[in-house]
Amino acid sequence: MRNQNDELVRKKDLEKVEERLAAKIDRVDKRLSTKIDNVDKRLSKKIDEVDKRLSAKIDANAAKIDANAGKIDANAEMIKANGKKIDANAAAIHNLTREVVDIRIRLDQTLTRDEFKVYFDEIISGQDKMMSILTRLDQDWISILSRIERLERDVAELKADRSG
Repeated sequence: MRNQNDELVRKKDLEKVEERLAAKIDRVDKRLSTKIDNVDKRLSKKIDEVDKRLSAKIDANAAKIDANAGKIDANAEMIKANGKKIDANAAAIHNLTREVVDIRIRLDQTLTRDEFKVYFDEIISGQDKMMSILTRLDQDWISILSRIERLERDVAELKADRSG
């Protein structure tokens, strides 16, 4: 069995050990707190530096985005203007297409060169016939006029003979 003295000694020893351990823990805790504070300060600085760099990059990218937004707006206006031009060109092409179709229809109704030559030859032949007819008529008129002159002379002579 143990005596009570031994137990008290052990209890006192344990208390001393506990005090020494508590003191060591306090010292370690203070050193760790200091180290944590130092690490925290360094990390805060690094975080601030990274934050500043990121903020600068974000600001630069925001400026680029704003510039691109302006370009996009300008391009949108150009696209609208080009759309109007395209619509106008489409209408013009539609009108041209109708004109081409109309011309094609008229061309289909138009004489070919060979057909025109035949037609022209027919016209010239007809004009030649008309000219020969006119020439004959002219000759007939000349002979008719001479005959009328002779008849008028004969009538004048007959009238002169009867009166005198």
